[in-house]
Amino acid sequence: MPVFLNQKTHHFKSYFYFHQIAVANWTIKKRIMKYIKAE
Repeated sequence: MPVFLNQKTHHFKSYFYFHQIAVANWTIKKRIMKYIKAE
């Protein structure tokens, strides 16, 4: 596999990974806000 392509896929994977973390954090925050409002 060419180095250039390898770097591109690695960059894409890390971007996707961080995106997943951001979505998870956002979902948790929304749940916490719902829980606080329900109290």
